[in-house]
Amino acid sequence: MNDTTVGQTVLAQLGGSQFAFMVGAKRFVASSDSLTFSFMRNGSGANRCTITLDASDTYTLRFWKLRGVELKTVKQFEGIYADSLRTLFSETTGLAVTVPQIHVSVA
Repeated sequence: MNDTTVGQTVLAQLGGSQFAFMVGAKRFVASSDSLTFSFMRNGSGANRCTITLDASDTYTLRFWKLRGVELKTVKQFEGIYADSLRTLFSETTGLAVTVPQIHVSVA
């Protein structure tokens, strides 16, 4: 049996289904220490992300591009705290990770 607790926790820290919708995330693969998924086309050139929990209780984010059988690391960040995951993902890819809040005032 595969323990996917870390993968599920990472997805929740990213924003869960709202994050998945906003970035077009799919093909989730959770393992005992990581979460990997694909996402929509963006300015970074990456189309996959692996987020791995490190022994220091921080994360390593690896943005990579898979095309055919060719695999290329685009960017990698280490020592990232959970509260910075969404911001770093957005800054790296240029993709919005949350639905913008619209405030309407009625006069």
